[in-house]
Amino acid sequence: KGKKGDAKASENPGDRASRREGKSCDGKCEGNINEGKSCNGKTSEGKRSIARKIILILVVIVAFLGIQLLRKSVIGTFVPSGTGGSDLRADFSKKRFVLNVLTQIAYLLGFNLGPDFMCGLTWKMTSWPIKVTVVISAAMLLTLLFNYLKSRPVWREFVYFAGFIIGMVTASSVSIRVEMRWVLGSFMVLTALIAVVARHVSKMELAKGPERGFYDEAGDRVAAYIAKYVGSGLILACLASVLIIIINCYYMANMDEMYLRQDQRRHESFIERTYGTYGDDVLDMDVYILVNYFELTEFEERNFNKPMKLFDGELNVYHVDGPDSVPADGRKKVVLYEDPETDSYLEAAMPPEILGR
Repeated sequence: KGKKGDAKASENPGDRASRREGKSCDGKCEGNINEGKSCNGKTSEGKRSIARKIILILVVIVAFLGIQLLRKSVIGTFVPSGTGGSDLRADFSKKRFVLNVLTQIAYLLGFNLGPDFMCGLTWKMTSWPIKVTVVISAAMLLTLLFNYLKSRPVWREFVYFAGFIIGMVTASSVSIRVEMRWVLGSFMVLTALIAVVARHVSKMELAKGPERGFYDEAGDRVAAYIAKYVGSGLILACLASVLIIIINCYYMANMDEMYLRQDQRRHESFIERTYGTYGDDVLDMDVYILVNYFELTEFEERNFNKPMKLFDGELNVYHVDGPDSVPADGRKKVVLYEDPETDSYLEAAMPPEILGR
C-alpha cells in the first residue's frame, strides 16, 4: 500500500487526466486511434485529402497527354493548328503575339480595336457617348482592382480567376488574329472576378468601420446603411456592371457587320471555279488569275486559295498582269479573273492552245 500510495502521490495530475481520456503518460494519443487519428497527430482524413489531391493532379496530367495524342492523330502534329488553317510554326510572330494580347485586354475593357469584320464595330466607328462610357467603366474596374490588391487580397481566389483569363488570352493570341468569339470566354470569367474582388474590398472596408447599426450619429439611415453594410467595392462593381451592360448592348446591336471570314465569297467562288468545276483533275492544272485586284495577302494565298485542304494535294496558283502573260506551254490551265461587281472569281475565255485542253 505504501508503494502504491507513493506512486499515486508522485503522479502528475495531468497524467491522470490523460489516462482517463485514453492517452498514455508520454503524451501520445491512444484512445483517439479509434477516432481515425494516429499517435503523431495526423488524421486518416488528412491522408485521404492528400491522396485526393495527388489523384486530381494525375487526372490533369493524363487529360493533357490525351489531348496531345488526339491532336497528333487528327492533324498530324503536337503543335496546335492556327485559325483559318494557318500553321503556328510558320505564322507565329512575337510582335503579333504581344499586339494580340493587348488587343484582347482592350476588348475586355470595352475598347474594340477592330477590324470591323472581327468585332462588328471598331473604336473609331463607336459613338462618343459610348466611348465616354467605356472609359468610365474601365476606370472603375481598374480602381476596384487597385483597391483589392492593396487590401490584403485572397491570392488563391485571385490567382484562380486571373490565371484562367491569362491562360485563355495567351492561348488565343498565338494565332494570326483576334476574333470576338475568343474574347467571350475571358469576359465571362472577368465578370466572376469582378464579383470576387468587389466582395473582398467591401468586406475589408466594413471590417475597419465602426460597429454596425442602422443609424449614424446624425441619424441618417440611408448613409449609415451604405457606409456600414455595402462598401465602395460593391458600389463600384454595380455601377461598372450597369455601364458594361449598356456598352455590350450597343456593340451587339452592330454585330451584323461581323463576318466569319473576310472576303469569304471570294474564296468560295474560287473553290467553285476550280475544284467545284473540274474536281480532282484540277490538281494537275495550273491556275492563273488575271491581275490581283482583290489584293490578296500572302496568308490568304497560302491558306485559302493555294493549298486546297479539302483534299490531298495543292493547287498551283499564279498571278499575271493580263491574258498575254499566260504562257502557252501545253499544260492544262484554268484562267480566272476577278469581278469586283459580284466580288467573286469568274473563268476567262482563252484560246484552246493557251488552256492546253
